[in-house]
Formats: sequence, structure tokens, C-alpha cells
Amino acid sequence: LRDAIADHLAMARRLDQRALVPIGELADDSDQLRTVAEIEGERSDPLTPDLQALRELHRGSVPRVVSNPSVLLLIAASDGARDPAVTLALAAPLDQIPPPLALYGYALARRAGRDPQPYLARFAGQHADVAASVTAFFTAADQDPRTAEARLAGLPFELRAIALVAATIVLGPAAPHSWRDTARFGLLPTERPYLP
Repeated sequence: LRDAIADHLAMARRLDQRALVPIGELADDSDQLRTVAEIEGERSDPLTPDLQALRELHRGSVPRVVSNPSVLLLIAASDGARDPAVTLALAAPLDQIPPPLALYGYALARRAGRDPQPYLARFAGQHADVAASVTAFFTAADQDPRTAEARLAGLPFELRAIALVAATIVLGPAAPHSWRDTARFGLLPTERPYLP
């Protein structure tokens, strides 16, 4: 429980200040926040290749491709990612992608002209209670992004933010800028692609 409270407090601070507030002492109470502090350069522990790739991504550089499907998906979904990264991400085994991040696979598949439904099914497998709302959001975002966000009312914050990022990937510059801000300040670097 302490981990979850620290994670949510860090995200709330960032959203409130609209800035990447340093994780600082909150990292002492959360394994995930210790990882975030390493990615964001607050700690100098040696980094695994996956964490090094996430650090590069956090700094706005699209790293070389890695083997971890989740990290690969974040790289491919980032602004500035090249087609080989997208191709590799879409070829990754779907069962190795965390269900919330499968929404990024959905967005990449749509953008690449591939079948996005397996990614929605992966998401729905763990989040059946909100899958219809997320699907309705994507449909509405295609028609009018400004009014689509209302379809996400009542979703847990992280899922709402991930859905906004996925729609941003599909819509590109037509997506409201506030969706990028929600991702940048409300999601941790282990949960979001690079979106300037």
C-alpha cells in the first residue's frame, strides 16, 4: 500500500505543478519510483539496457531497439520513432505486453494500417469493466477529439492517461495538447512514450 501511495503522490505533484518534479525521498518508499529516479537521472546506479533505453527516451532521444516488448512498444510509440521500431514492436508477442500498454499497440497498429483489434482484446482481458468506454473514446476521438475525453469519465487515472496517449499517437497534431501534458506529468517514464 505504501508503494501505491508514494506512486500516486509523485504523479499528483507533477500534475499539480505541470512539471517533472523530482521524485526525491518518495523513491525510498516505492520500487517503481526508485526505477523512475534512475531513469530520470536522480540516482547514479548502473542501468540495465532497458533502463538505459528508457533514460534516453525520457531525455527525448529515441534509443536503439531493445528486446523487452514493453520498452520496445514505448520506443515505437514515441515521436520521432522510425518504422523499424514500429515493425518490431508490432511483431512482439502480445502476451508479453502489459494489458494497459496494449493500447499503445492498438494505436501503432492503426497508424500502420494493421489490425488493431488484438491489442484491444489484450487490454479488455484485464480491463473488461472499462473496455467499452475506451473503445467509445477512440471512436469519438476520430470524429471530434475535443469532446471525446468525456467518454473516459470514471476510469482510473492511469488508464485514462494511457488512452489519451494512444489517441495522441493515432491523431498526431490533431490531438489536444493537454493530452500530451497529461501523459508527460501524470504517467511515469515506464508508462509512456516520449511525446514532447
